[in-house]
Amino acid sequence: FEAWGDLDSKHSSPHESMNIHNRFGGIHYIAWRRMHFAGEFLLPAGGREKLSGIAYFQRPCMNFPLFPWKWLWCLFPDGAMFSAYVPYVGLQLLRKGYRFFSRDWLEQATMSIAASAFWDWPDATAEIRFNTARIIPLLENGSGPHFKLEVENDAGDSVAFRAETYGHTHFYMDRPVLGNRVESQWTYNEYLFRVVDLHGKVSGREINQQTMGRGFGNLEYTWGLGL
Repeated sequence: FEAWGDLDSKHSSPHESMNIHNRFGGIHYIAWRRMHFAGEFLLPAGGREKLSGIAYFQRPCMNFPLFPWKWLWCLFPDGAMFSAYVPYVGLQLLRKGYRFFSRDWLEQATMSIAASAFWDWPDATAEIRFNTARIIPLLENGSGPHFKLEVENDAGDSVAFRAETYGHTHFYMDRPVLGNRVESQWTYNEYLFRVVDLHGKVSGREINQQTMGRGFGNLEYTWGLGL
């Protein structure tokens, strides 16, 4: 397939999204959040299909203990884009394997650390940043959680919706530590989701399904600690 970008703003171009180095290690992250693509793809069940659209490309490099986070990215039909990133601590820090707590309040009993989010219109205008962000798991899906998203900023902008999941993949990383006496495990989960119950206001414009259309995206939910 072919990939290209409009190259008229940060998110329509490949760019260095994160570059952190300290005595504990480092994180380097290249992102291309609005990448056009078109081509022919092999399907998991066999056969081929021609597809085109907008995708998110990223290349992270982490020389750092892996920690829990919740992150989502979604796109709307006109090309507007939204993303939220919520590192957190909670009982999930000790969880191993793909399982959930028996009650919503246990799954939701976390403390966010340096959460952030932004909305980006499809033109080259500046992104709108949010200083409060919450991604809340809802244990009502038999194969895994749905999620509730809420963000706002001091200027009165806000976005809220329900991320209704319909696909899932995951992997985990084990590593023996303390002379093989303990094994650390970090688990990565990624879900496809549909945006439902969308409401809010950004740059004075009403945000809902009637004004924006149906949004789709993917969401990462990680736990454990990779040492």
